[in-house]
Amino acid sequence: MSATDEILSDIPLAQLAAQLGVDEATAEAATRQAIPALLGGLQANAQDPAGAASLAGALGNHPSALVDGGVNLDEVDTADGEKIVGNIFGP
Repeated sequence: MSATDEILSDIPLAQLAAQLGVDEATAEAATRQAIPALLGGLQANAQDPAGAASLAGALGNHPSALVDGGVNLDEVDTADGEKIVGNIFGP
C-alpha cells in the first residue's frame, strides 16, 4: 500500500465531501492530489535542520488522538491547518 493510500484510508471521505459540498469521488480525487504534495513539502522542510526542528515542535504541540482510531474532521483546527500548509509551502 502506498503512503497516499495508507493516509487516504484514514480520511472519512463522506464527511470530507459533505464539508466541501462535493461528491465523494471529487473529494477523493482532490485528496489524492493533495497528499503527495503535502508529503513532498514536509520532506523538503525536514531536510533542513531548522525545518526539521520546526516540524518536530509543531507535531509535539498536537495530540495524536486526532488520528488514533481514525480522523474526525469536526476535531480538525482548520486555522492551524492553514498555518501548517503555509509553513510547508511558504507564503
